[in-house]
Amino acid sequence: MKDGDYSLFVDYYEMFSGGEICSGDEDASWPNYEPSHTEFKITSDAFIVCPNKIYTALVHCSFDPEEHIGKNIYVVVVRYQTGDSFGTSHGRWEMEGGYLTKEEAAKVKESINDNTYEGYKSWKGYFEALEDVEIHELKIVKEK
Repeated sequence: MKDGDYSLFVDYYEMFSGGEICSGDEDASWPNYEPSHTEFKITSDAFIVCPNKIYTALVHCSFDPEEHIGKNIYVVVVRYQTGDSFGTSHGRWEMEGGYLTKEEAAKVKESINDNTYEGYKSWKGYFEALEDVEIHELKIVKEK
């Protein structure tokens, strides 16, 4: 691996609700839809090796996780809405990255909130809008 090209994996829970056709649009050729919502929660510590589960998310980091086993890291999660002409989906999420200090994670959170973030922004687009930026504290562990 080249420097800055490392990954961690975390288990998560995700559930979708809403998104039904709006009342009165049931027979429309192009119906509108009620807003949908995504419930999301990280359910485990960070893993170095993929635990090979269905709900496992990749977290990019610029440090070698093997050198930090047992230490806490800070994962930045961006929550945003997306949609199309017929409906909106709230609570979508993206794991932006993992950081060794809370201060590093807070700087990234601030750059996302003040629109100075320079990476890819899945929360920016015609139908997308930033809803929140979360910082989760996790401990690096080997796969159990």
